[in-house]
Amino acid sequence: MKKIKLTQLKKAGKELNALLFDDDNPQIEIKASEEELSAQILQAVNECLDPDDEVSKATQEVIDALQENASEEPAEEASEEPAEEASEEPAEEVDMDELAQEIMDCEDVKDLRKMCKEYVELESCRKGIGIKKIEKLRNEMLEALGYEVEDSTKEAPKGTDKKEKGTGNKKEKGAKKEKKEGAGTTEYGHRKGSQSGQIDEVLLGAKKALSLDEIAEEVGCTAGRVKNHIAHLEKNKDVEFKLVNDKYRIVK
Repeated sequence: MKKIKLTQLKKAGKELNALLFDDDNPQIEIKASEEELSAQILQAVNECLDPDDEVSKATQEVIDALQENASEEPAEEASEEPAEEASEEPAEEVDMDELAQEIMDCEDVKDLRKMCKEYVELESCRKGIGIKKIEKLRNEMLEALGYEVEDSTKEAPKGTDKKEKGTGNKKEKGAKKEKKEGAGTTEYGHRKGSQSGQIDEVLLGAKKALSLDEIAEEVGCTAGRVKNHIAHLEKNKDVEFKLVNDKYRIVK
């Protein structure tokens, strides 16, 4: 377990409040206890922080440490009371091929981390989960499911067999392949379906200028989140906006 100072947590919480939430509606309580503050930061990161959001080096170190600590907790609890845990939630049968396809389709490392915590089949991938790059984590997850991964590319498992107990009819799932081909990114390189991707699509498809609140309502996020994303597009993607009466429109 990595030790994180309360002062570090407070600084990270303040930065994330400013980045992700409206000024009058912060979701991270800076004066909370160390345990509660850690939980609120993790929740904000898992639910609201997108890969393209920029945070300071100090805040990123806090996030990585919290995620790594959180990934170690399930294993410790399971080792202490294995019998009780097994009785609480009966194991459900998991379609390994469907899960493997979902892993290969995933473009967000945070979603992969959530899968590791959700599926007992991926328990071996939880250690150090907060600091693993997306390709390394994806390959470890596929190997944990019994697939041979020969290289670091996303397509590697497609033509390989399971190490053991594979069945021929499960490997040829056309529906899954179609799903993968439909996935992708927006014109600005953000994953479709993510908050960033949704904001991109609303801005690109708008026939008139929109206010921050209108965009936020369409996407289901806060106006502050939209404002930060627009600033990211201007700074990092060279997108030009026309602002009239507090309403934004992309200059094409």
